[in-house]
Amino acid sequence: MKKAIVMSILLSLALAACDSGQKKDEPVVATSAVGSEDAVVKQANSQLAKVPYDGFEYKSSSVPAQKYDKWATAAAPVIKSVIDNLPNGYVLMIKGHSDSTVAENPKGKLVTNQTLSEMRAKAVYDALRNKGITSPKLKYMGVGDSEPISGVPSTDGKNRRVTFEVVKGN
Repeated sequence: MKKAIVMSILLSLALAACDSGQKKDEPVVATSAVGSEDAVVKQANSQLAKVPYDGFEYKSSSVPAQKYDKWATAAAPVIKSVIDNLPNGYVLMIKGHSDSTVAENPKGKLVTNQTLSEMRAKAVYDALRNKGITSPKLKYMGVGDSEPISGVPSTDGKNRRVTFEVVKGN
């Protein structure tokens, strides 16, 4: 029975994510009524992996309005659904990333990768809040260049991104 419920949730989330005609205010339907928090978290993280915000300019944390609006149209329903269905004790973490081209231990007033990644995560956090996605379960953090995309050189600009992950939180 649990497998059927989990499969039903997976199918509805997959269909909702693929439906480009989805109305802006129409939520993605999911449920945490499944007996296993692990299954809900795993499914949420699978969906969130498909909606990273990428394409930051070198040494920039600005979120261009036009690009953000296009991204938000596709990603916001997924993000909102995940937040609405988080099991107790979990948060949706917005994780900012950088490539490894900025010095980690700079001299003077240069920005570090860690600081830049935090600024990127906060910029997306603020942009989501400005679009009405607010929750005490929405958090952000920067990870610098410590989590490059697998198979992509750490200096590649593709690593300048923000990802989302459901994690244990307080």
